[in-house]
Amino acid sequence: MRGQSAGNRNNSEILGLPRLTNAAVVSLVTYSPGEELYTAFGHSCIRVKDDGLGFDRLYNYGTFDFNTPYFYLKFARGDLLYELAVGQANAEINEVGVAGQGVSEVVLDLTEAQKQQLFGDLEVNLLPENRAYHYDFIFDNCSTRIRNVFERTIGQQLSAPIKRPRTFREMLDPYFDRTPWIQFGVYLLLGAKVDRVATGREACFLPADLESAAESASIHGASLKSRKVRVFEPRGLPQPIRLITPSMYSV
Repeated sequence: MRGQSAGNRNNSEILGLPRLTNAAVVSLVTYSPGEELYTAFGHSCIRVKDDGLGFDRLYNYGTFDFNTPYFYLKFARGDLLYELAVGQANAEINEVGVAGQGVSEVVLDLTEAQKQQLFGDLEVNLLPENRAYHYDFIFDNCSTRIRNVFERTIGQQLSAPIKRPRTFREMLDPYFDRTPWIQFGVYLLLGAKVDRVATGREACFLPADLESAAESASIHGASLKSRKVRVFEPRGLPQPIRLITPSMYSV
């Protein structure tokens, strides 16, 4: 990722950002899966809320131009250009929740210095020259970018708890239950890498697994998670009518 550092100066100092107050709260916001393909795996954002400074910002590495030609093809192949954007947290969270997706928030137990570092890191990556990146379905997406930000902040890797080894295909299968033809096409485009076993760190490419990693992580024996809040409960997704599925053609 570009714009991660500049010499020995703090990013907050470089940009002239305000010093966060004692009231500042940093959290991982996770959305449950939605109906559209680009929401089918859920979503992750970082919330920085400071009542002392009067702002509530939601940093989102998952913005894109939906009018991009061959959108779904580029989405799966990793040719789609994504950007970091920031919005008003309450408004965006309420919009997602009212639409039917579940929203949970894991508040992180960070020091004041860590909160300031994370805030500065995000603002540097929000600069026009830094905000865009080439999306990769597995290895560089809106969740792995957040994982990377957290790792730079706490100085150690995040890893989702692993009960048993799973391939990327096994991790993705439950999310494709409603869309077997899209599953067929995405796996075809991803090729052999989808059948490789994922490490705990790589598993964070899925928002739910990134959330699990944040909840289970500890720093010097202390939990990274301060608390978890369920903001909205998810509503059930409609099940499509399946007249023909790819499995009908398998031998």
